[in-house]
Formats: sequence, C-alpha cells, structure tokens
Amino acid sequence: MRKIITAITSVMLLTCTQSWGQEYMPVSDTARWLTTSNAAGLGILNLPSIGSTSISGSYKGGDFRRSQDSKSIVSYGGRSESYRRLGDMRLYGDFSYTAERHHGRAWCDNTDPYIGNPYVVGSSIPGDYAKQAFDFTVKGAGKQLADRLWLGAGASYHVSEFSRLNDPRSRAQLADYSVLPGFAIQLGRHSTLGLNLDWRHRKEKMLKLVAKSETIDRFTYYDYKGLADYATTGILFFTRRYISDWYGGQIQFDHEGSWGGVLACAGYRIRQDSVTGEAEESPGSYSSQEIEAGIEATLRSGRNIHCFSLGGSFIPGQANEFLQERVTEVGEDGFVDTYWKLLMENVRYKNHTADADLGWKMFHGGADYKWFVGASVGMQAESREYILPHSEMSWLRIVPDVQAGVRFAGHFRVEGNISYILGIPGDLILDQALEKNKKTVIRDNVVIPDFDHLGADALGAGLMASYHFKVKGNHFYIKAEASHIQMISPTAPSESDLPGRTSGGLSIGFISK
Repeated sequence: MRKIITAITSVMLLTCTQSWGQEYMPVSDTARWLTTSNAAGLGILNLPSIGSTSISGSYKGGDFRRSQDSKSIVSYGGRSESYRRLGDMRLYGDFSYTAERHHGRAWCDNTDPYIGNPYVVGSSIPGDYAKQAFDFTVKGAGKQLADRLWLGAGASYHVSEFSRLNDPRSRAQLADYSVLPGFAIQLGRHSTLGLNLDWRHRKEKMLKLVAKSETIDRFTYYDYKGLADYATTGILFFTRRYISDWYGGQIQFDHEGSWGGVLACAGYRIRQDSVTGEAEESPGSYSSQEIEAGIEATLRSGRNIHCFSLGGSFIPGQANEFLQERVTEVGEDGFVDTYWKLLMENVRYKNHTADADLGWKMFHGGADYKWFVGASVGMQAESREYILPHSEMSWLRIVPDVQAGVRFAGHFRVEGNISYILGIPGDLILDQALEKNKKTVIRDNVVIPDFDHLGADALGAGLMASYHFKVKGNHFYIKAEASHIQMISPTAPSESDLPGRTSGGLSIGFISK
C-alpha cells in the first residue's frame, strides 16, 4: 500500500481504484491492484484502453502554513497518461510537465524541506523561486504464464530545478528515479499472491551562485543540524549534494469472491543518505526505515459498491553528526590537495513519523454510479529529538473528513468534502544554551512557529465540478477545483489572528479510448 497521508488542503477523492481512471471509467471493484506498487497487477486486471491529456493551472496561498513553505505558489502544466493493450502486454504510461512560481519562500533552499534529513540549509530573507519539473512513469505486465503467473515491471523518473532567478542564492537541481520489478501468482481460483522489489535513487545538488549581486554579503545560510541547532555559513562558495538510496519491497495478497474482494499489502524499505560539500566536507549522514501496511476491500450490495481502506506507515530515522578537520597537503609534484578528514561521528538526531488512514465510500448505481458518499479519519504524528545538547518536539494531528459526489445527466459531476483538523501539541523542550550562545534564530522563526501551527485546530472544505462534452465524437472535459483551510483556534502567532490558506485550479482535457 502506498504511503497514505490525509490530504486536507484539496478535494479528497478516496476511490476504490485510487487512480485517475476513476474519473473517466466506471467504478471497478476488482481494480484493487492499482493501489499497490506491483506492476504485475496490470496483467491481472481487465482494464479498457483509455487515456487522457490535459493542461491545467492552479494557485495556492495564505498564511496558514509552516515556516519553510512558500507563502503562495502559482503553477501551470500539462499531463498525458493512458492504459493500453499492446498484444499480450498491459501498459500504463504517465508524463507531466509543471512550472511553478513560489513567492515568499524563506528558511530553506532545498527542494523539499520535509524529506526527513535534518541537514537542510536556508536563509532568513524571503525570496521568489522558479521551479520546473518533468515526471515520467511507465508500467508493464505480460500475459499470464502457465495459467497462474504474471510478470511486470515499473519505472519512474523525476527531474526538476528550483532556482532563485536573479537572486544570488543557490539553485537546487533534483533527479529522482526508481525501478520496481515484480510478479503475481495465482494460488487458487480466488486468491493471488504478489511481490515486488523497490529501488529508488535521489540526488539533489545545490549549486553555486546563480547571479552576481552587490548585496551578496547580506545573505547568510543557516546550516541545520536538527531542530533548533544550526551553524552559519556564507553563500559565496557554498555547494552541497544530497544522495539518497532506498531499498525494499512489498508483498500483496488478494482474495476475490461473489461478495467482492479484499487486498492486503505490507512493505519495508531502508534509506541511506550522504551529504557532501566542497572537498567532501560533510555535516553528517542520515538513515531511516519505513514500515507500511494496508488493506483495500470492496463489497457489492445490490446496486451499491462499498469501498473500505485501512493503512498506515511508520518511519524511524537517525542522523550521525560528523566532526571533521580540514587538511591541506602538498605532494611531491608540488600540487596542493585539500580535503576534510573525519575525526569523530556520533548519533545526534532522531526522528519518528507515523501516519494512518481509515476510509469508507459507497457508490450508488453499480459500476456506472450516480452518486457516492464517504467518510475517513486520518492521523499524522511526528517526534524529533536533538540528543546533545538536548531538544525535542512532538505533535499529533487527527483529521476526520466526509465526502460526497453526484453525477447529473452523465455530463456534470460535482464532488466535495469537509475536514476538521484537530491539532494536539506534544512536547517542546529547547536547549537553554541556545539563548546563552545567541543561537535563537531558527528557534524563534522555524521551530516555535511550526510547533504552534501543527498544534492548531482548523476547518477545511473542498469542491470540484467537471463538465464532460463531445465535439465531433471526441470526448472533452473542463474541471474546476477549489479548497480552503481556516484556523479556528488562535493558538499560533501569525501575520493575521486566524490565518487561512486557499487553493484552486482549472484544467481542460481530452479523453481517448
């Protein structure tokens, strides 16, 4: 089961297939394999050949956000994806391009501030970013072998650049790709067992100056060590590389009967990160484990299809902090060699994240449903600890959500949801020596604001409306989405007393069959 995180800032469409195809194909209570990372599941399913190409634009902005998030993001792009049959092969492909403009971003120059690794860097002066991203995914499965075996493989590739335009601070370039071979074997008339491996490689480079500036001296990089502890450095010669590798796999078991079906998954992955700068200078390394499990079930009852889901993940991680010495040596040939020598390493930082989600949805009208209703409840929790000197932070969020949708005359569709965010603050213990050493910048501008934000209560709502029409036999659609989150408990200091965050988007697409 892929990692389940409750999406409270957008319309929640918790469907049986968890796939874009849910919008264009009838509900399929046998498409549970699409929720897994096993590409061999495509061979089991009898999906029609169908595809979609669309262009879209969106906006998200407001003060109800974490300190390292952008104040607003304007984006546009295009996407094309499809399921196809090619002889005995079952194929899926997805390609997208996205361009974004980020405004008011501060305290982190990395592409993703929340990837788990504590050694991110950022500056205090808000700036504007431009981001371009290309994503490509392909999956394929062959015909059934020996009347019981399917083989499949999937691969994905993501590349992006996150830059400050004419601002002299670093730009980040990211390449992220994965390979997932797998198989599924039929154990009996109604049961199937699947297994796939998972390898992912991620490399982020923070490069030197993008542009020269007379004001370059006013920019200071805050080099995070964990929670509120940090070091400072200039940006003139700053470079850094983050290399991450994941290794793991997932096992699946599916059982189908006249009543419906159920699919259970469990997965495990190990992650290893290295962080290096000039001449192999490094603040430390990071490692984590991920344990995930989940169940997807469908139940047929008259003209209704019920879909149930239960899943979650747990990720413990830790960072080793390095003590290094810069060494300069002159060789016999006269060449000067400078490198960083490792003197000591210790575990100085630990973090634990967990999430879980329980959901139900009922579609009325069978596969070609007329309306649906649903409900879910999600949980998100995190704890972080900087061991020496000691600091710690923890928080918990519980998010109940209700959803509903209806079709009108086969052309109109309206769907919406309402969510409540219950923030439960945990512990916030910060090293008292930070005040003595005058190292309070990250404490006051990142850690405390984030703790207050995550412990606040909020109410969220989303709405989606789409219209499908044909032109000379070709199927087109227009879709509009909007959502808003409003803080309702004034526990967090902010630019406004009760901040909110709004998002919206419009897309136009073409469906091919």
